[in-house]
Amino acid sequence: MTEDAFRAALAARGLSPTDRDRAAALEIARYLARCARLLREAEAGDA
Repeated sequence: MTEDAFRAALAARGLSPTDRDRAAALEIARYLARCARLLREAEAGDA
């Protein structure tokens, strides 16, 4: 999700992102990227 899409989604709900919100979203994105990488590696190992 881009920064603009993130802001638009929050604005649609009447919210505005804080630095804490952005930091939390970034941490979640990093976690999901790590999970996806591990899953790809596991699937490659099963092939």
